[in-house]
Amino acid sequence: MKTDAVFDLVDRAVNGDGQALEEIVLLIQDKVYNLALRMLSNPEDARDATQEILVKVITNLSGFRKESALTTWVFSIASRHLLTARKSRAERLELNFSTYGEMIDYGCALDKNVNYPRADERLIVREIKIMCMYGMLLCLSRMDRIAFILSEVFDVSGVEGSEIMNSTPAAYRQRVSRSKRKLRDFMDKKCGLFNPDASCRCEKQIVYEISIGRVRPDRLVFSEDPPVEDTIQHCLQEINALQRLSVLFRSHPDHTLGEGFAANIRNLIETETWKVLQ
Repeated sequence: MKTDAVFDLVDRAVNGDGQALEEIVLLIQDKVYNLALRMLSNPEDARDATQEILVKVITNLSGFRKESALTTWVFSIASRHLLTARKSRAERLELNFSTYGEMIDYGCALDKNVNYPRADERLIVREIKIMCMYGMLLCLSRMDRIAFILSEVFDVSGVEGSEIMNSTPAAYRQRVSRSKRKLRDFMDKKCGLFNPDASCRCEKQIVYEISIGRVRPDRLVFSEDPPVEDTIQHCLQEINALQRLSVLFRSHPDHTLGEGFAANIRNLIETETWKVLQ
């Protein structure tokens, strides 16, 4: 949607147009959810955080000065919320690259049979790939993690990133660079998707992930969303390491919440919103 049209929606919503309010929620909810999911690595926690963020956005909509894109302003609110929110269930595992590497090595070394529908193996492997890469993000500090996600998943520039994170463009770029270096070094040692000479392959983790109950073949979490085209493997070897890093983290599906989520948000905040906006 063009900038002028978005600004018009904001004006209408601030003036009490409920339909415009719902359209704004629909416009931003999936971006907020995808940011929250990559930060928190748990869909339920990400949905809760998304709801809380959207309430903050809507109840502060009259404060949007149109000095930047609506998405930039929304990401600023979302980032502040996610940086100070209570730890998600996944974050409470207190992962770091050392312990996560040990978990990967243990999974590769397991040698026992686990029965699961073989027809679902491709979906299970995809589930493990997404889950594992979200786990790698958890090894970063929250500040480094959000800078990396904004830059490499949402393609946020240095100027936008500094505005979102309330820092200088140089500080934002340094955080992104540091995060990329840490992830690159880890994946170069462990991840066969990133480095063909590395020991781990997603399919090697199936036994371990099913045995500890983190992956349930009958109830996949991340593989419900439509996959991106499986063409990334053809280009990974043709580009440099930093580009491979970006390609892999952008290869995940865009997770969606659906129109019903927007309606629920509107119903949840409608009375309070009109009090704030009018």
